[in-house]
This record gives sequence, structure tokens and C-alpha cells, in this order.
Amino acid sequence: MRPLKLVISAFGPYAERTELDMERLGQGGLYLITGDTGAGKTTIFDALTFALYGEASGVNREPGMLRSKYADADTPTFVELTFSYGEKVYTVRRNPEYERPAKRGGGVTSQKADAELTMPDGRVIVKVKEVNAAIREILGVDRNQFSQIAMIAQGDFLKLLLADTKERQSIFRELFQTGRYQVLQERLKDESGKLRDACAAEKASVDQYIRGIACDPESGFSAELEKAKEGRLPAEEVRELLEHILEQDKKAGKDTQEKLQQTDEELVKVSEELGRAGELERAEKELKRAEEKRAACEERLAEAETKRKEQQERKPEQERLQAESTKLQAELPSYQKLEELQAELRRLDRELREAAGRQKEISDQQEQQTRRLSELKEEQKKYTGAGEQRERLVREQEQAERERAELNAFGLELAAYRKLGAELQRAQELYRKAAADMEEKEAAYREMNRAFLDEQAGILADMLEEQKPCPVCGSLSHPSPAKKSEKAPAEAELKEAEQEFRKAQTRTEKASAEAGSKRGEVQAKAGYLRERLAGILKMQEREEEQREREQKTAGKASDQAASGEKGGLPGAGELLRPGAPWEQELGSRFSMLERRLSELRRQIKNEEAALQRRNELEKLIPQAEEKENRLREELARVRESTAAAASRREGLEAQSRELRSRLRFESRQQAEQEKERLEKQRRAMEKELEEAEHDFRVKEQEREGLDGQIRQLKTLLRDVAPADTKTLTERQQELRSRKASQTEKQKELHARITANEETLQNLVSHTRKLSELEQRWSWVRALSNTANGNLAGKEKLMLETYIQTTYFDRIIRRANLRFLAMSGGQYELKRSREAGNNRSQSGLELNVIDHYNGTERSVRTLSGGESFKASLSLALGLADEIQSSAGGIRLDTMFVDEGFGSLDEESLRQAIQTLAGLAGGNRLVGIISHVGELKERIDRQILVTKDRTGGSHVRMEC
Repeated sequence: MRPLKLVISAFGPYAERTELDMERLGQGGLYLITGDTGAGKTTIFDALTFALYGEASGVNREPGMLRSKYADADTPTFVELTFSYGEKVYTVRRNPEYERPAKRGGGVTSQKADAELTMPDGRVIVKVKEVNAAIREILGVDRNQFSQIAMIAQGDFLKLLLADTKERQSIFRELFQTGRYQVLQERLKDESGKLRDACAAEKASVDQYIRGIACDPESGFSAELEKAKEGRLPAEEVRELLEHILEQDKKAGKDTQEKLQQTDEELVKVSEELGRAGELERAEKELKRAEEKRAACEERLAEAETKRKEQQERKPEQERLQAESTKLQAELPSYQKLEELQAELRRLDRELREAAGRQKEISDQQEQQTRRLSELKEEQKKYTGAGEQRERLVREQEQAERERAELNAFGLELAAYRKLGAELQRAQELYRKAAADMEEKEAAYREMNRAFLDEQAGILADMLEEQKPCPVCGSLSHPSPAKKSEKAPAEAELKEAEQEFRKAQTRTEKASAEAGSKRGEVQAKAGYLRERLAGILKMQEREEEQREREQKTAGKASDQAASGEKGGLPGAGELLRPGAPWEQELGSRFSMLERRLSELRRQIKNEEAALQRRNELEKLIPQAEEKENRLREELARVRESTAAAASRREGLEAQSRELRSRLRFESRQQAEQEKERLEKQRRAMEKELEEAEHDFRVKEQEREGLDGQIRQLKTLLRDVAPADTKTLTERQQELRSRKASQTEKQKELHARITANEETLQNLVSHTRKLSELEQRWSWVRALSNTANGNLAGKEKLMLETYIQTTYFDRIIRRANLRFLAMSGGQYELKRSREAGNNRSQSGLELNVIDHYNGTERSVRTLSGGESFKASLSLALGLADEIQSSAGGIRLDTMFVDEGFGSLDEESLRQAIQTLAGLAGGNRLVGIISHVGELKERIDRQILVTKDRTGGSHVRMEC
């Protein structure tokens, strides 16, 4: 990448637009950027970096701080760089975000950051993100890499020269993107820590499960269990111990269950004996109560027997009620029949009312339809001859329209004729004026010609001499010569008068021809009009004759025709005069035709309406007749159905009266209510009888039950011998106490077995998981310690540092090519292969070999000038390595900032010689310095000055 032109505007200390034509610096070699401190030397590189990447080179320069504080408010802030890469030329323009005056109104507004890149083919890329991506693709390096390659800042690389391993790690991580190896180290360390914590958690779980193992204190395994809980037994032995404890407890549980079963059997026997003893005592008491109950039951049984007999005596009344209800039930269909007859009668009444209404409605419609039919027939008589005159009227209308059109056309022709007559009059007037003007000009010309000829005689007289012959008559004496007139015209005036006469003559002839032509047109037009007028009159005659034949009013028509012929046709002159009688007659005729046409259109419209109405009536009358017939037939049907319904109603009414006379109640509902009352009364009597019967049976069964109970109790008391209840009760309590103890022991064993079995399962699974975790942790921990340089007794070399040593070795090799030259072969840089101790990180330490005395020592022992040479060499080596790592990109320009003040004259010469060799013939190296000796050694210079107002300016000397 080679800068060709750099334009800076209101950027940093540069208040105005500043343009650097960097092509003037040539293709290669050294040039100097010099000026006072703070003038803006490094800002040139900042501007170049900002144009490419949108950021300045320094870490302390944010884009929002780049607006020049010295610039006018209207001066825009931007940087524009034209550069070449290979054979292609690019132009990039950027502006940072800054505040500027608003274009409308007062106050300020924010100018957004923007970028624009013009490609070699003229294509323009806009927007900051798109331009950044394009620059990165073109140059192949990002902003950090570009700053390290293109700018050698002595302070930064002295820091790199003297840095320890940890500091160099951070620098190389940013330059060579080795952070991913650090991420790997951290992930391995994190994974190792997680596995360590997981192992500890699993170990704690296993210990907790071991502490939860339960054992009978009297067991022979209790001592071993205490050792296990104290962590003095391996996990496998603990598992075997727990299995033995479970086996012992299960055997004890089986023995306890057998003893508990024996106790239950013995307890059942004692309980049975106690039960029998209690039964004897209860039987005596039960016998006494049963005998008392039987006596009371005998009394209640007698009462129930009395009530039962009373109810049985009411059976005839029940039978009477049943018979009455059955009779009513048999009559219910008759009531149903009566209701149906009444419903049918109501329906027939409703139907007869509707039929009467319908009959009246149809009768009214029939009368209305008859009247309408009569009206239509009367109306039809009025339209008997409708349409007969339409054809004649249409013919008259067509004839009148033709005559009106002819009159209208004649009027237009007459107007054109009169316009032509006016044109003839104008042409004749022009001719008369032209003829008068010609006569006047002819007279004037002849008078001037006579005067001119007379003047010619006077001229000859002036030329006569005595005794010399006259040229006209030959006389030698001239007694009375002609005299010249004072008013005689000149020959030119005579010719002009002749020309005026000839022109007037030409105009007169032309006007005469035009007037003659117009006269011919007028005469021809007059003949044409007379012919058309004759045709119109004949048309009128034919129309009148036709009308006479059709209307039989020939007298009036003949008078009109005669008046047309009596006048005769007007002449050409009469045609030109408006308002003549014949023209008035034509106007009257035109008005009459207009009125006649209006009347004919009205008559035709009436004829068509009458014809249409007649046609409508021809359709309406049959329809009305058909409707009248339908109504008559429907009325007959309604009357017939009404008569049938009335007859049916009379029959049903007779049936209803006959049926009602045979029934006791007015309606089925009343009959059903009476039947329900009888049934209810009968059911109540039946229920009372059933209850009495049931009560008697219950009390009888109660007595029988008590008799049986008394017999059973007496038998029991006679057959069973008395027992020792006190001894049996003591034995029962002893057995119950034994059973409770055995049950408690069984529960204890079951709970312990259940808990220990669950513990055994958890112990097996977690022991297996702990073993797997410890195996993985051992592997990951070894890998993490190796990657993070934490192996005991080994050098503290991390994986990222190991990768960085490869870059560092290449940088040192490249740096030594220049350091040996600048130190006169005395010094060579070398990466230290041994760490100072195994407790701190190492691998990127730097020593220097002194070939003069064959020693190797730390670079921190170098003097100030030697440190500058070493740091410059290291910086150049780093720049070369970054270019190589970035894919072999080439930057054809670079900058070296300060550091030369600490060099003696010989060292300065060697440094400049090294930089000149670095530049070669196709690379430009710009040295940013205010050291005076450099101004004498480097001819091409960019001088940066700062005026009192604060703004900076540049001047190029090449």
C-alpha cells in the first residue's frame, strides 16, 4: 500500500484544508517529518490510519475527539486518502462524528460518521461497515496490525524489548491472535476445577451414605462399621460389610416373624376361652331381658289383632269403590268421543266462519273483476281505429322534414348568394375607384408629356445661332424662337408619372377582371337559386295535391298553390334584396312547417300510445275473462264445501246431544277427577289394611323370635361349664405384651433392612460414578497442568506461550539482521531457553549476546542508545513477521517516530543506513523527529509548523 495524496480538513491541529501530494516524495528512500513538539507530526499518520480504518493510531485518540478545535464552524472535518495497492488506485474519504452548526434555524446538530470508498472501476462503496470490510479485504490487515507494521514508535517497542513473559504474552496475543490458545488453557483449567469439585461432591455423597448405614449394636459387625464410618475402610470392603449386615438382619427378621406367629396363635386360644366365659354371663342377662320383651310383645300383638279385624270388616266398602271406579273407567272412552265430537264441531264452526268470509271475499272479487272487464271492453271500443292514421302521419312528417330541410338549405344558399352579391358590389366599387384614379393619372401624365415636349422646343431655341440652320426646319434666321417654361417637368418626373399611370391602369384592369368574375358568379348563383326555388314551389304543389287527396280539402290547398304561381320567380336583383314578399312567404312557410312537424310528432305519439294501449287491452281482456271464470268456479266450490260442512255439523251436533244425555258428568275431566277420588279412597283403605296385616305379622314374628332366643339361652346355660376368667385375663395380657415387643423388633428390622438396601444401591452407583470422575479428572488435570505450565518440577511454559515462542523466534531472527548491522556486529538478540525459576511463567524472556566478550546477558543491561537500536531492530522484525503472517501483504510505506536523540553520531549513521536499506528503491520510510542532525542528512522533508492562533500548516521540500 502506497499513499499518493492525503487531504486533511479541520482534523486535529489542522484547522484548514491541508493537502499532501505524497507522490512528490518519490518511489522509495527516506523522508523526514519534522517540526516543533505538538505541531502535528504524528497526526499525519493518525489521519492516514483514520482514513483507512475510521480510528486514529493512538489509544488515546477517540474518533469523537478528532474535530479541530481551531477550525471555523463551517469548515467540515474529514480525511481523504488516495492510495495504490499493486497496480490499482483507490480513494477513501471519512469523517468522524462531530457537532456542526445547523443549516436551518439556530443551534448545532450532530454530523454522523460516514465513509466512502471509490474503487478502481469507479464503483463507490458507502456506509462505514461496508467500507471497513472492503479496506480489510484490500489490505489484508486490521487496524492494530497496520499500526504495528506501518508505525515504528520507539517508546512502544522499547517497552516490548524490556517486557517480561507475561507482558509479551499480552502484546503477542493481540498481534498474532493467539487468544484462542489462552481460551483453551482457561477451558482446561475450568474443566479440571469442575471435575475436582464433582469428585469432591461424589466423595461427600459416598461418605454420607456410609454414615447412614445402620447395624444392631449387639452385632459382631458394629466395630467394622465404625471403622467404615471413620473412613478407614475401602469402598469395596464397605460394600461387602453392608451385604453381611443385611444378611444378618434378614435372618433375624425371619426368626422374629416365626415367634410372632406362635404368640398370635396362643393369644387366639386364650381369647376364645375368655369369650366363652363372657358368653355365659351375657346369656343369663339376655335371658332375663328376652322374657321381659316377650311379655310386652304379647300385649302389642293383641292390639294389632284387634286393628286387623277392624280393617278386614271394611272390605265390602272397598269392593263397592272398586266397582264404581271400574264403571267410570268404562265410560271414559265415551267422554273421549264426546270431546272429539265437540272439537270437531268447533273446527267445523271455525271452518264455516272462514268459508263465509272466503265466500264473501271471492264474491266481491268476482264483482270487481266483472266491473273491470266491462271497463276494459268499453275502453277497447275507443281504440278500434287506433294506429290507422300513423302511416299517413309519418309520411306527412317525412315530407314536411324534407321540405323544411330544403328551405333551410335554400336559406343557407341565399345567404351565401347575398354575401357574394356584397362582394360583387365591393369589387365594382373598387373598379370604379381604380378607373377614376387611372383617368386622373392618365390626364396628369398627358399634361406633363405635353409640357415636356414644349420644353424641348425651348431647349432647341436656346441652341439656335444666327446664320446657322435650324436642326428642325433648316432656316438660317430665327425671328420667333420658342421660350422655355419655368414649370416644365423633368424627364425623370415624366417617367415617374408614366409609371404611376401604368400602375393605375394595371389596377383598373385587375379590378375590372375581378368585378366581371364576381358578376359571373352572381349570375350563375342566381340561376341556381331560381332553379332550387322552383323545385321548392313544385314540392309545395305536390304536397298540397297529396293533402287535397287525403283530406278532401282541395279548396284551401288550391288557393295556396295559386298564390305561389301568381307571383312568379324573382329575378337576380330581387334575390339580393332581403325582405321581399317571396322571401317572407318562404319564411312563413318554414314557420308553418315547424308547427306542422310539432303537431305531426304529437299526433304520431298519440297514435302510437293508442296502438300500444289497444294491444295491451287485447291481452288484458282475455286475462280478465279467465280470472272472472276462475273466481266464479272457486265461488261455486266454496259454496258447495260450505253446504257440506253445515250438513256434517248438524249430524255431529245430534250425536253430541245424544251422547251427553247418557253420561253423568259434563266432561271427561270431571269423570276422571271422580274416578281418581274413588281410587284414592279405595287405596287408602287397602293401605290401612295392609299396614294392619303387616304390623300383626311383625309382632307375631317378634314373639316367635323371642321364644327362639329364650330356648337357645336356656340350652346354653344348661350345657356350658363355668371358667376361671381371672387367670385367663392375666395370661392374655402377658401374650399381648410379648406380641408388642416382637412387633416393634420386626418393624425395627424391616426399617433397617429397607434403609440399608437403598444405601447399598446408592453406594454402588455413586462409587462407580466417583471412580469414573476421578479417572477423567486425572486425565484433564494432567492436560490442564501441561497447557497452563503448572507441571511440578518443569518449566512454567504455557501452551499459548509455546505458540508465541515460534513467532518470537522468527521476529528475533529478522531483528538480528538489522541489530548486528547497527551495532557493528557486536550484539545479537536471543530468546532465553531457561527460566529464572520454576515458580513463575517463562518462555518469552529476551537476552543479548555480546560477541566482543562472548557473554550473554539480559537486554535490560543495554545502554540507552543500544536499547534504541535493539528496540528499532525488534520493531522492524515484528513488522516483517506481521506482514508475513498476514499472507505476504506489502506496505510500501512506513513511519518511524522519535528515539534518535539518544544516539551518538556513529549510531545515528548506522540507524539511518539500516532504515535506508529497509526502504530500498521501492519503499518509503518516513522518520518523525525534531532532531536537527536528521535535517542535514535527509533531503526530502515535510515541515510542520504551528502559528500563534493554534492551527498547524505543512510544507513539503523535495
